[in-house]
Amino acid sequence: MSNGEGGQRKGRKSSKLPVLPLEIQRKKTEIEEYLDSMEEKSTNKSRELLLPSKNTCLIRQAVIDLFASITTAIESHGSLLEKVERTIDDMTPVIMERRAQVKSLQQQVTELRSSQGKRGKTPVAKEKTSHPRSRFHNPDTCSRRKTTITSFIRHSRHGTPSA
Repeated sequence: MSNGEGGQRKGRKSSKLPVLPLEIQRKKTEIEEYLDSMEEKSTNKSRELLLPSKNTCLIRQAVIDLFASITTAIESHGSLLEKVERTIDDMTPVIMERRAQVKSLQQQVTELRSSQGKRGKTPVAKEKTSHPRSRFHNPDTCSRRKTTITSFIRHSRHGTPSA
């Protein structure tokens, strides 16, 4: 994306990774020069002050080892970064193909919905207006039943006189 390469990432590796080791190398040289000057100052002094010179050598070796391990870590990080970038570059065509497939499926869905018109909406199950037991609680049915029962009773009483 940098260096005007569009979607390419290859220009970024060469610009970022070598800069860090050069910076570290420069700092390492400055520290070594400082330690050398400290060592020279201590050798010019009396024999009592020569003991810090040995400490200075130990510190110097520790700093050199530290910078070596940092440089190694940066190099391994760089190779890991290269692997990640290669993986991204390898996966980019696959991702683009999947995006195209998704867009085509979305377009097909849109076309199907528009061709079906209002029926293209997701069908919702119709709710039953009456529960199976609601016929017993339906006032119309109850009044009809009452009428038939009362008329039966009337006819049975008045229809035949009991002796």
